[in-house]
Amino acid sequence: MKAFVLLKVDVGRLFDVLNEVKNVPNVLEAYAITGEWDIIACMEVEKPEKIAEIVGQKLQGLPGVRGTLTFVAVSE
Repeated sequence: MKAFVLLKVDVGRLFDVLNEVKNVPNVLEAYAITGEWDIIACMEVEKPEKIAEIVGQKLQGLPGVRGTLTFVAVSE
């Protein structure tokens, strides 16, 4: 199961946070993006509960992260 997470980060912290996001377990890839959100991360998990765990405990807990928005893929 794949999920995509958008992250908003503090000004001046973009690349620090991006590097940390790339090191979070289950994150396959992450990119700095333009627009209202700053980073998009793609992650893959076996159980839906793992999404909440990774987003709530790992990604939202990173210094500089101000908010997240998660999308779960329903087909590939």
